[in-house]
Amino acid sequence: MHLSSARRLALVGLITVALALPATAAVASTSGVDAPVSTPQKSSARGTFAPSGTVRAAASPDVTKFSFRSAAMFSKAGAAVRGTVSYTGDIGSVVSQVRVNGAYKGTVAVGPNGFNYPAGWGAGAVVVGPSVINGNVNDPTTSGTFRVRYGVHTGYLSVKRYGSKLTFKAVNVKMFKIHKDVSAGRAVLQVKTSSGWKNKKYFSLAANGNSPSWKYKSGKKYWRLKVTTTTTRLGANSKVVHL
Repeated sequence: MHLSSARRLALVGLITVALALPATAAVASTSGVDAPVSTPQKSSARGTFAPSGTVRAAASPDVTKFSFRSAAMFSKAGAAVRGTVSYTGDIGSVVSQVRVNGAYKGTVAVGPNGFNYPAGWGAGAVVVGPSVINGNVNDPTTSGTFRVRYGVHTGYLSVKRYGSKLTFKAVNVKMFKIHKDVSAGRAVLQVKTSSGWKNKKYFSLAANGNSPSWKYKSGKKYWRLKVTTTTTRLGANSKVVHL
């Protein structure tokens, strides 16, 4: 069938996310059954703890509070979990137990600004602690629960116009899960209105991250693809198509 010269094609590039994963730092971990806090694997802390000015130098080192923010994994490097560690005394290293969805996963070297979370531990609700300080001081402090998610990091929205009809398709929309990229599962096509972005069509994504094509008659509007955030997936929005 002959197509008129009015045919236009808009193809938008990679889905973008706000989080960026920093360079990987060394992480020590163990696996298997719950291990006593007094026998962590050798590890190095992320960053350096400065001596506390609030106590005498002779005071015992003590972690008083862990405060970590939720994070996401986008590659085999895992997730960079950021936060703060409140403490007293002189601390050279903190090696902490980590539990995900209640199950013991191993130990990590915690620095004053956070730690690196191994990709192989998967996504879920995370709690850090108890810990061993300076290799020989047991500390019972545990963090509040935060989440590590699989991050959506690739894919795009394909939009083609044939006269008054548009054809939409989600392409290669994937997230990183444990050791590889997998389909993000579901996405929604949105259209911009005077009151904001509105859902227009939900797409089920195949294993390759693609959706079936969907045709719709419309004038020129702004469109985007959205993958929502869940308890285990950090969503993302595609770039906007004006067609």
